[in-house]
Amino acid sequence: MDGETPTTSGKEKAEKDKVTNPMRLEMKGLNADAQRPTASEMRTLDGALKKTQGFMRKIKTLLTADGVEALKKEALTLKLEKYVDEIAVAIAETGVAAKRGADAWAAVDFASLMHRRFEGFDTLVVAAIQKYLGPVPKTDALSPEQKDRDEAVRVAKQRMALRILTEFYLVGLARDTNKELLVPATLRPMFNAATDDKFANASIAQHFCKTFSDVFFADKGLSEESIVKDTVRVAVRSIVVDYYTPMSKYLIKMHKHIKKAEVSNYEHAVSRGEVSEERQERFQRGIKIYEKLVANVQSLSASLGAEMPDLPEPETALEKLMGIGISYSGSKETDDQEALLGGPWEDEESRSFYESLLDLKDMVPAILLGEKKERPAPPTAADLEKLNNVIQVTDEVIAGTLDKPDDASKLEDDAAAGDEPEDEEDATAGDDERERNVPGATGGKGDVDAFFTALPNALSVEAIDKLAVQFCFINRKTSRKRLIQTLATVPRQRLDVLPYYSRLIATLSPFMPDVSEKVLAALEKEFHFHQKKTDRTFVEEKVKVVRYIGELTKFKIPPYHVTFHVFKVLLESFTNHNIEAICSLLEVCGRFLYKTPETSKPTSNVLEIMMKKKQALNLDSRMALLIDNAFYQCNPPEKTAIKQKERSPMDLYIRKLIYTDLSKKNAERILKQLRKLNWNDPETVRLIRMRFFKCWKVKFSNLHVLALLTYELSRYYPAFGVAVVDACLEEVRLGLETNIFKHNQRRVSTVRFLGELYNYRMIESNIVFDTLYILLRFGYESPFPEPGVFSPWDAPHDFFRVRLCVVLLETCGQCFDRGYLAQKLDEFLAFLQVYLHSKPRLSMDVEFLMRELFELLRPKQALCTSYEEAVDAFNVLAMRHAALSGERMVEVVAAVGAEEHSSDDEEDGLRAGARMDEDDDEAVGEDEEEDDALGDEVQDAEEEEDVVVHLPEQRAEVDKELEDEFEKEFSKMMQDSLDSRKYDKKKDVFDVAIPVKKAVAFQGSGATEAGGEGVVFSFLTKKGNKQQVKAVELPQDSSFVRKTKEKQEADRLEKQQLKKLVLSYEDREETETSGAGKARKPHLLHTNDRQRNPPPGTPQYKAFNAQLQ
Repeated sequence: MDGETPTTSGKEKAEKDKVTNPMRLEMKGLNADAQRPTASEMRTLDGALKKTQGFMRKIKTLLTADGVEALKKEALTLKLEKYVDEIAVAIAETGVAAKRGADAWAAVDFASLMHRRFEGFDTLVVAAIQKYLGPVPKTDALSPEQKDRDEAVRVAKQRMALRILTEFYLVGLARDTNKELLVPATLRPMFNAATDDKFANASIAQHFCKTFSDVFFADKGLSEESIVKDTVRVAVRSIVVDYYTPMSKYLIKMHKHIKKAEVSNYEHAVSRGEVSEERQERFQRGIKIYEKLVANVQSLSASLGAEMPDLPEPETALEKLMGIGISYSGSKETDDQEALLGGPWEDEESRSFYESLLDLKDMVPAILLGEKKERPAPPTAADLEKLNNVIQVTDEVIAGTLDKPDDASKLEDDAAAGDEPEDEEDATAGDDERERNVPGATGGKGDVDAFFTALPNALSVEAIDKLAVQFCFINRKTSRKRLIQTLATVPRQRLDVLPYYSRLIATLSPFMPDVSEKVLAALEKEFHFHQKKTDRTFVEEKVKVVRYIGELTKFKIPPYHVTFHVFKVLLESFTNHNIEAICSLLEVCGRFLYKTPETSKPTSNVLEIMMKKKQALNLDSRMALLIDNAFYQCNPPEKTAIKQKERSPMDLYIRKLIYTDLSKKNAERILKQLRKLNWNDPETVRLIRMRFFKCWKVKFSNLHVLALLTYELSRYYPAFGVAVVDACLEEVRLGLETNIFKHNQRRVSTVRFLGELYNYRMIESNIVFDTLYILLRFGYESPFPEPGVFSPWDAPHDFFRVRLCVVLLETCGQCFDRGYLAQKLDEFLAFLQVYLHSKPRLSMDVEFLMRELFELLRPKQALCTSYEEAVDAFNVLAMRHAALSGERMVEVVAAVGAEEHSSDDEEDGLRAGARMDEDDDEAVGEDEEEDDALGDEVQDAEEEEDVVVHLPEQRAEVDKELEDEFEKEFSKMMQDSLDSRKYDKKKDVFDVAIPVKKAVAFQGSGATEAGGEGVVFSFLTKKGNKQQVKAVELPQDSSFVRKTKEKQEADRLEKQQLKKLVLSYEDREETETSGAGKARKPHLLHTNDRQRNPPPGTPQYKAFNAQLQ
């Protein structure tokens, strides 16, 4: 039961909203016996202005099915006799805006109440409703979008207005007159196929028939249930049937047109690879109109009890075409169809310009236009046969020996006669007798002058149509004569105005045919005049005339035989002047004539004769090129469909992952998909590499994601990462070698990808800096930029290399913010400015690029303003870099026992932030332990640090007895130490580590000479918690003592030399700075060694700081 409740309530609501004949009869009876209030009763009503004005506002908001009862109750309490007219208009406005049938019935109910209270109200409200009804207005001048919007609003209002007016008739508010019946008289102009040829009111007719089907279209005679007369029912049905019959035929015609458009779009897609947006939009608009028309015809056929028209399937249906494919048989019919394929217009804009002309009848009063002259009938079959015989392909025509026909001789004789002077007064006298001023024309000499002043500048459809309307208001004999003179004497330089002047002539031609006739006659006369002149001076005039005739031909102003006579005259004398003229004529109207069925055959004959004459005559390359361009303008060559490259499913899937789906959000998913592929298959690996190699096909914003995938995949497949980096560097080099403009976007993407690879630690900093210098130095013999020295690979005004450097630095330049890399970046920025100022002139966009780059990397550094300033800045940085490089070299030499560290640690520290060097801390701790173990009391006061001697390879030189004794003593000492410490409690105090056997070292600083016979060395031992120092005496002539003394002497000399170098740094820098000449970029010393600083607090640390200062 719960599930049935909504359905039941919906049905009850629909039944409640439905208006039935008994309801109409009841209201009709109330309106017929209207008992209006008396004067005394009216005086008792409330006539306050505030309440009456509020009630008028409520009519526009509460006049609905839900609020009409409250509105009626309030109307019975107010004095409204002064507002009858306003109430009638308000009811009409609110009623036509109703969305439901119940709201329309509420307007009828309220109007009936007002009729029963005020006499004459029915006439007012019916007149207000009838204002919304009428025939379909003309909307040709509107755009398609505006036309659709206006039509939708008009149809909605007229649909509801017709329903309310019919309800008024059924309830007795509107009545028939003695002359005509109300409802048929209202429907006749609306449902008229002669004025509504597009059947724009089909939806109104469908709504009317559906709403009043039981009143006008029920199959029954006049009976007790009928509420209208039989004559009214028959008249209404006859009008609707007369409207439905041509609508059915129009539906069949439109169905064929839609099917044909489908085939045309399919062929267009096959031949060109895609369908243009204009074509698709036009087809979709037609489909929408077609579907609405089908629905309306179906509803009308059901209401009238007629059969739905059959919609035949054409022979060239899209389904058949796609089923059998496209074939070419080479028959004449197929050739004609191919010639007409595509239509006479290049695009929709051209078609609209030449076919959608302004109808002056809708814009200008009829008294200013007069009667519209019908256009000449289309050519008959006999006329077409004569037209085909005008130009025939024969050997005589090609050879140029064909005699001139009689009509041509006559035209030339007339032209020659026209050259003779005539009495202009006699010529105009006849015109005065035949012509007179148009009645009703207004405008003085100022308006005429303003029109002719604006005419040469009217270079748009809107402007020329506006002038056409404006001329109708100044239409006099003198104005037309001046217009003809202006249109016929266009300057030869103003070829751009010919299409718009032709459109003006075509717009005025239906009402002023003398304008087009006289302009065409003047053009023919001028053409034949110039045809007899062979001077080069008249070529431009002849070209202007033939182009003018071609533009008029596309508007169908001159008869076709006139245009083809011009073709024939030019072909008979196929010289240089005539070749230019005929090519210009074909470029203007050749496609139109070739694609039009009536003129396709003679136009093809013209083209064939022209091409054969070209082959027979010895023409220069310019004339041959003009002929070929004109020929292919009319008959474009066949274009084969672009064949798509066949790709394997695996390749398509990888392309979809990289080029389509790749983004920051799904990078992890794509990485998993790529890892799932078969990396053991060489073909699969090649496909993956190819997608990564062509990084420019990825969205620019997703290049960092592509670099991330490269880094992650290289962790599992190192060869893959090496291949991607190598391909990226090779692409950068190839772009510099080729320097093709169309590849600039590719080069920018490649450089950006290289920077992202550095951010993900795929390459080192030296590769980045090498790439930066290559970008600026490639193609130059000198490594340093100099003004006036250019390269064929780098134009003087080309700054694209600078843009590449900026992109690379914007990507990864922020990583070089401290240390050695920051110094290298400063040096390159100075070099970049030297390169910029070596160019002739710095463009504004490049200057902005540099400012943005320095704001990002070096906000506090100012840009150099000249080449000399940039060179000085580079020299200073280069000298400082050389000094720091020498200091680093000294530190490497002075570092004794330092552990090796790669330069990658420094770069990783720059990328990840400052971190502590744990290895250095451990090394410092070991040094402190060794110093404590060997004892500070035996250090030499003159020496600055201990000298630890490692002699692993000198053991063979020590005496055998001493070695055996040393081994025995060392083993005993180790065992005693272990036994004594076995049961001791561990304390958190510093404990000297027991040296292992391999690390045995002798404290050379504690050795003393014993009476000249031997050398005593201090030997540190420990028993329990007590440390003991034992003396070991060795003879002076032993190899151990001799080597130790030699080592000490060498270390002393080396320290003195290093101390001298450190103290002389400042003097050398001053000497080099004051030296003359330009500094070159110093060679850098690349090393992986780092100096370990001495432990803080020791004498060595203090001496080290003193040396640095």
